[in-house]
Order: sequence, then C-alpha cells, then structure tokens
Amino acid sequence: VVLHQWLKYRELASSELSGVLGPMKGNSSDGDTQRRKLHLGQSSDTTGGTRFKPVPYEYGFLFSAKIEDGVVVNMSDQDYIHNHKKADRHLDHTSRELRMGEYIVHRNPLRQLMQLFSLHVHGLRDKDVNRKDMQNWTACQRILFPNVRECLWKMDNGLNGVAKNEQTLGLWVNLDMLYHYVEMFVSLRVSYYQRVVNAGCITTFLGIWVNVCPGAHFISKLFCFIGHT
Repeated sequence: VVLHQWLKYRELASSELSGVLGPMKGNSSDGDTQRRKLHLGQSSDTTGGTRFKPVPYEYGFLFSAKIEDGVVVNMSDQDYIHNHKKADRHLDHTSRELRMGEYIVHRNPLRQLMQLFSLHVHGLRDKDVNRKDMQNWTACQRILFPNVRECLWKMDNGLNGVAKNEQTLGLWVNLDMLYHYVEMFVSLRVSYYQRVVNAGCITTFLGIWVNVCPGAHFISKLFCFIGHT
C-alpha cells in the first residue's frame, strides 16, 4: 500500500509540479518499520538506472542513490520534525530513563530553571515544559533556544549565584545535540559545510551513546537510549 502511494505521489509530482519544483528526489516518512524497509530497498534499486556514488567507497562513505534519466532519485529520509518530537517525548517517558553515562537526561531541570531564572532570561512558557500537547513542535523548539541552554549551563557549573546541579549536564548535552540536528534542516544562516559538520558530530555522538549503554550494569539499551536499536 505504501509503495503504491509513493509511486502515485511521484507520478503526480512529475506531471503537476516538476516544472515548478523540479524532479522528485525521494520520500520522507516517520520512520516506521514498513517505510524504513522500503527506503532501504529503494536505496539499493538499480532497475532502469545506474548508481550515483558522490563519494568513493574507499573514503568510508556508503551512501549511493539511483540515477534515472539523468536525475538522482530514491533519496529517502525520515521526517526531521517527527524525529524531534519523538526525541522530546523521551525526556519524561514513562518507560524510559535516558542516561549518558552517570547523567540522567530528564525534563525536570527545565522546571527548576523556570524557578531560578526570570521569564525574560529563559523565555519558556509553562506549556513548553509541562507538556500536554505532544504534537506542539513550537514548544519542542523553544526548549532548544540558546538562552535556555545557557541557563542550564549555569546550573551545571554553579555560575551567577545559582546552586550547582551536575545532573543538569545530561539534559544540556541532549538539547545541544537536538539543536544542531534541527539546525541542519531549518536554519537560514548555517552553511552547507556546517550542516555536514553537524551531521558528523551528531552521528558520532549517537554511536558513542548507544555503545556506552550496554556497558552500564543497571541499564538496558532500550531503556536508556534515545531511539530503538
């Protein structure tokens, strides 16, 4: 069913939108199992075309796509807004306790932050922290703002007369990572080079995080990590 929908979208995009937007490059999804399998299948499909390998394999990159009638196609991705909202939801998920080493990653320091700093300093609203509408992406974005992360940094280091709270560090690192993830897609100022740097930093960090989890005696990977693996 999903593949039929994607083929129909591609047909409509080709007939109705190609003159305005150009050729359709691929499909984005929320990353569920069926769509992920289709993404993987399309990424290795060579029927009716050749492979596009922008970086040789010997340099350590495995990315490739398909060239069809001179156009690169089947470049699939998960939806970054959906990914961000899912990551935010894990900050106080009932079945998870995110940990980075000995540091807990939880939403509670944001509640403490709102008590320690004035509104004009952090800019947060109650609904940004005490979440009821989990689809509110604007609230997800606000907790990533630089002034919020600066307040968390002051709490972690005990700066400006604020009591030191080392457990804030886990949340600060997590929000900093998510900020640079979202920045890759929505920033109007970040260069293409910096987006690549962000992507490399994030994937390396996630790789370290997921591999540290099994080494902790009290943690399962599913319980402590931000995603399913």
